[in-house]
Amino acid sequence: MEQAARLALEDAITALQAVRKRQTERAGGTANGMDAREHAQLCRHSDQHFRRILRLLSPRMRQLTRRYGLDDMPDDAAQACAIGVLRAAETYDARKASFSTHVTWAMRGELQSLRHRVRLDQRDSARAAGVRTTSLSAAGPAGSPAEEALQVVDEAASDAVERSASDHLAGLWLGRLTDAALDTLKGSPMAASFRKDAEAAVSYWLEGPSGSRQERERQRQTARRIGRYCQAGAANIAGLS
Repeated sequence: MEQAARLALEDAITALQAVRKRQTERAGGTANGMDAREHAQLCRHSDQHFRRILRLLSPRMRQLTRRYGLDDMPDDAAQACAIGVLRAAETYDARKASFSTHVTWAMRGELQSLRHRVRLDQRDSARAAGVRTTSLSAAGPAGSPAEEALQVVDEAASDAVERSASDHLAGLWLGRLTDAALDTLKGSPMAASFRKDAEAAVSYWLEGPSGSRQERERQRQTARRIGRYCQAGAANIAGLS
């Protein structure tokens, strides 16, 4: 990587870390918390810096993809590299190494893991055993009996994934609504009680119910009550999107 690109990358990661530090400090209550507008603004700035880092690293991503023999699956390789960049951004310490070096090793680790999953015959143990990777598409054309016989369909798992994703999105949205509602309750004697119930409601949607049957039912009722209360703040949140 050229010196100018390396410096630009260091500037981008420094800016990203500054925004994330600000998010942590504000969320931790060092400045009486942050309202929904500030939260949305910080998230937007964080995303902008992360996308800038990805753009600066795109030539290196393509180079590493070719080196690991994953040219035939560019989307999977790009996703693996993005995961590596995300992990590198979370663990980067400027006192130990440059971000350019740190992120390169992170991307290499993710690409190597991907290659081991899809190229089983490239492992030393597989080579010794004479294992060869064969594409399922080689079994026959799309729609053929051989191709259909090799499909693995788990409808229960698919439904569970959809429910989990729906609950997670509901929890994130409820979190934004409760932030707006808490902003309107500042100074009110209801604020502390509402915050406790709001945290329980968000946890219900993000992590799922827990405890005995009665406790799970109580958690469900709390989540529904908080959700209804927060509907009044939905218009304000929608204006920020």
